[in-house]
Amino acid sequence: MTRNDISDFTADFWNGNVELAGKRFLSGHFVVQILNLTPDERHLIAFDSRNLYDALDEIDNGYLYKRTFELTRESLLIIHRTTCKMPVLELLDTDRYESYRLERMFSDKNCAYIQEYLVLKGKQAENCYNGPVSRAAPNNHEAQLLNSGGYDLNDLAKTLRFYANIWSDIATLTVHARRFIDRLTQMRTFDESHLIAEANKLHEYGYSQSDLDDTNRSVFRAMRTAIEYVPIAKHGMKNQFITARRMHFDRLLDFLIADFFEGIHAGHYPKKCGVCERYFLVLNARNQKYCNRKDPNDPRKRPCTAVAADRGRKERESSKSHRIKSVCTTRLNTLRSYVKSGKIDTAFAADAKKLAQDLRNRAMHDDRYTFASYKQDMTQEAIVAAVEQKRKQTM
Repeated sequence: MTRNDISDFTADFWNGNVELAGKRFLSGHFVVQILNLTPDERHLIAFDSRNLYDALDEIDNGYLYKRTFELTRESLLIIHRTTCKMPVLELLDTDRYESYRLERMFSDKNCAYIQEYLVLKGKQAENCYNGPVSRAAPNNHEAQLLNSGGYDLNDLAKTLRFYANIWSDIATLTVHARRFIDRLTQMRTFDESHLIAEANKLHEYGYSQSDLDDTNRSVFRAMRTAIEYVPIAKHGMKNQFITARRMHFDRLLDFLIADFFEGIHAGHYPKKCGVCERYFLVLNARNQKYCNRKDPNDPRKRPCTAVAADRGRKERESSKSHRIKSVCTTRLNTLRSYVKSGKIDTAFAADAKKLAQDLRNRAMHDDRYTFASYKQDMTQEAIVAAVEQKRKQTM
């Protein structure tokens, strides 16, 4: 089972599935969740990360002011409370371990500990610069601080980078995924070969991880992550195993890239529903246009597929080429020509027209009648005979 916290953000991928925090999903599931964030939700996570970047700059330069640390703590806790219910992050145990981890990491005690480590590290660097005359071996406390302080500082920097980049990672994924979905309209075949060819066009630059810039990620197809292969039990079979790719992520974008391309590899890809306009995950090579979720705008709360079918039926019924309407239209045209040629008078034609329209309306709502006798009843001979019979009965 993978860890479920940000300090060791891992996920397992295999056969079109992804396991995160002990739960299994179809690969591509989280990309769709991010795409379906509402404008209000996106506005909430568009937070100010300047304090986090200021702290990272100071750490990179070998120092950390306490005031910067305090401002960073305030900003990061706000970001954490805002994002802990977001897709992906809601599964990373943010309500328990992550909250405790951040509280401990940004305590005054840890701030003093990291500052002491940075001062000691600078002192050791200065001693090395001055040569062996001024070199002094660290005592036991300093040796322990040098061993553990580096780990704590790296953990702090990693956490700051993760939270500082959440908004930009979501924005990057959204832009590229929407561009990919726009390209789907030009495709006719939706297998892995054609899908990855289109996904490959999302950016013109290369694949190399060495080209990545964590502060300005431009290459959507590449990610910086560690991968290991692990055995996982088959679903419902404890004694049978398959090989999975376990990936360790430092950024949310890396996970979303993996979810996107692992989905493409399995034939899963995001698409926009033509009814509710929400995004959904297509699981096969069919050109599926509508999702199976309930349409929030439908008074009867029907699935989007049912709403689309109903719309299509109404459009066909309103079309002049409708199979039921076309029969009636042909008969009315014949009646008009009979009036012009003098075969029937206008009164008889009016009665015949009303009868034909009544038969058409009946056929529109009665499939059995449509297939049984509609065309026979709509022949010119049957219409004329029915009108004559009706006139005799009223005389």
